[in-house]
Amino acid sequence: MKTGSLRSQPHRSAGRWRRRRRLAGPGIRQSALAGLVTALCVLTVACSSVTPVPPPGGTSSSASGTASSTPSPASATTAALAVYKPATAEGPAENVPTPVLPEKAKEFSKAGLLASAEHWYMVLGFAYETGDVDPLTSVTDPSCKTCAAAKESIVSWYGTGGWLVGGQITVHDKTSKFVESPDGTYQAILMIQQNKITSYTEDGTVDADLPARKARADIVVASYDNERWTVLKAEHLTKD
Repeated sequence: MKTGSLRSQPHRSAGRWRRRRRLAGPGIRQSALAGLVTALCVLTVACSSVTPVPPPGGTSSSASGTASSTPSPASATTAALAVYKPATAEGPAENVPTPVLPEKAKEFSKAGLLASAEHWYMVLGFAYETGDVDPLTSVTDPSCKTCAAAKESIVSWYGTGGWLVGGQITVHDKTSKFVESPDGTYQAILMIQQNKITSYTEDGTVDADLPARKARADIVVASYDNERWTVLKAEHLTKD
């Protein structure tokens, strides 16, 4: 069973001050933050939101079989660094497990399309938590405008030293007729719900609060090539 790698997010110092900047595009300010989520709940950790579970702890034993009840300082430090910590008002999330693409998502099948679409929301959620959009980029086509806007906003916000609390997405249901469109793409419908989001500036000031959103349907359009699905479009089926 594959496990996600752990990415440590350094804690921002509240002592440093930078000029407050708002998110660009559908970014994160009361209207900008709403725009980001509205333009994409779409994107949004698990863009199927799965709350990452910290790796289980354990004790080591010597070659002779004698258990060590007290871990060495080095091992204790390593274990401490590996613990997932969600974002809070004190700072951004730390050691967030990177979502791993399921084997099922590599299949050219209805189940493969749905698994890939759900994974896409997971990596979007990962981007919200960490500011790292690379996993999202790897499964998204450059032609997706809402996706590009979301990535730009997230990178911009974290780039100023700010961070986000919340915003995880739950995929309540997903379905697809798995019928090829004239352009060779396939569509999936996912029922998405996003948690409340609070954005913080580098000095720890609350920039905006966006209430939790009601569950709503999103459409994901994807194409299959080289044993992988790539998302070309992800957006709400209906406007707010």
